[in-house]
Amino acid sequence: MNTKPISMPDNPGVDGNFYKIDPHEVKTDEGGIRGDFGIHKDGNVPGSMGCIVMSPDRFQQFEKEITELAKDGVTSLPLFVTYS
Repeated sequence: MNTKPISMPDNPGVDGNFYKIDPHEVKTDEGGIRGDFGIHKDGNVPGSMGCIVMSPDRFQQFEKEITELAKDGVTSLPLFVTYS
């Protein structure tokens, strides 16, 4: 996950900053391109298209911590997802 956000205030599903998860684009079995996953605030639009969405208060805390990491020179973080 990148620590530098992509500003997407006009996207109703994101409604703010989007932190992309690499690889940002992947090729599908049929040869198409798929990806565009990230972490963002819940923009109150049904579904997440595979992104990790957070309530506004949790996302505010997330951004505070990511901003501090970026200031310290951290450009990306490993991301491990576990489903239960």
